[in-house]
Amino acid sequence: MSGPEWALQTAVRGVLAADEGVKACLGDPARLYDEPPPNPTFPYLTCGRSECLPFDGDHQAVVEQILHLHIWSQYGGRKEARQIVAAVRLALQDLALTADGYHHSNVRATYTDVFRVGDGMTTQGVVRLRALTEPDAS
Repeated sequence: MSGPEWALQTAVRGVLAADEGVKACLGDPARLYDEPPPNPTFPYLTCGRSECLPFDGDHQAVVEQILHLHIWSQYGGRKEARQIVAAVRLALQDLALTADGYHHSNVRATYTDVFRVGDGMTTQGVVRLRALTEPDAS
């Protein structure tokens, strides 16, 4: 096992890569990166900050995770970024996922935002996900 953080990122990436709404926005195959390549094609999504906190003192194996997904667009406005944020949110809402020896439940978007970044050309979207993660019992 690689740890709950990487397991959640792997599970989320798998869902997004297979989702038709996400592929309609980010291409097929969807442009989903841990680290984008040099000179990437826009729009694309990257995985950002990840937090992992004990969920219950009685069950040390259960952790609450927060994962930030970042959408990058150079469409010329906020419309494209908002559409991608919506597609990502819908694809990941209320899922139960298993990956890399972990089970992730109660996956949901708890926050979204879309804003222009400092270069004046790029719009960024953020989707914050929350999941409860525990080692897979099977």
